[in-house]
Amino acid sequence: MCKATARHGTGIQWTGFGRLTDLDFAIDITLLEETAPKLQEAPSVLHLEASKIGLQISSNKSKILWIGSTDALSPVVIDTETLESVDNFCYLGSMICHDGSINREVRSRIGKVAAVFRRLNVVWSLVSFSLNIKLCLYSSTVVPIALYASETRKMTVAISHKINVFQLRCLRRILQFRYADLLFV
Repeated sequence: MCKATARHGTGIQWTGFGRLTDLDFAIDITLLEETAPKLQEAPSVLHLEASKIGLQISSNKSKILWIGSTDALSPVVIDTETLESVDNFCYLGSMICHDGSINREVRSRIGKVAAVFRRLNVVWSLVSFSLNIKLCLYSSTVVPIALYASETRKMTVAISHKINVFQLRCLRRILQFRYADLLFV
């Protein structure tokens, strides 16, 4: 991997003096480049270095995401396979979009949390569980999913509002308040 990413001037400007060429997690690699020609070259160099030690890049699983670009760019090819260009993809559980927005990530995250919350509907309706136990269960199972990778998201007023609306809906369900009950208080 070091040989594939150690080319001079590759990657993106990261700090005052450093460059970031790739993000690695287990067998997943994200190559970062600032220009289209360098991005077209990077997977080929990685493929060449990986093949020297018997590794292969799966062109079916590999995707190209052009961030901030609206122009039709030429395809990226590894060996003879053209990599699919996408508008967004999921990496380590977070949605990454071509325009850098996080609206799709927030919707996806709320959907994942809602699915977990719905699986616990039986628990929320049980009168044999105290409110304290239900809130502890909510805090230990639902909230961590909502907070996953939240430190990497830019929080805006609109996103904060969406999250708060969802959280209040969950808490009303746990407290067994109907929305209509709240209107007449």
